[in-house]
Amino acid sequence: MGAEALSILVSHVRLDGWLNYAYRALKSDRDGLRLECRLDAAESVPWLLDVIFTVEGRVRPYHKYLAWELREHPLAHWEAPELLGLLTATLDGDPGAIRETFARVSAVCAVFDGELAEPVLRPVIDGWGDGLALFRR
Repeated sequence: MGAEALSILVSHVRLDGWLNYAYRALKSDRDGLRLECRLDAAESVPWLLDVIFTVEGRVRPYHKYLAWELREHPLAHWEAPELLGLLTATLDGDPGAIRETFARVSAVCAVFDGELAEPVLRPVIDGWGDGLALFRR
């Protein structure tokens, strides 16, 4: 994978940024703060899309073209209906969707890291330490 992808994912903290907003959404859900959960979940989506497309060596499309792009130029690790469903549920503040997305992103990051001499994405995820428990409920 190219230096540009690593820069976007790690140096520009797109992966860590997505984890941060997803974590905040899950914390708000845990605390019964539905509006705050939905707001943080919605804020996480652009970060998530950057991660998903970057690990595949692609540029995230404009929202207007997202569904078309996913159908016409499928991603290797995400089927269009599945990803669009998770995005919709995330925008609704569904903690189950956020957790399922986390599991999928973690798996895709492992594939990405497997192509490198040293892992770079797993350490970002593991850096969340005990906070990861909220993603695995």
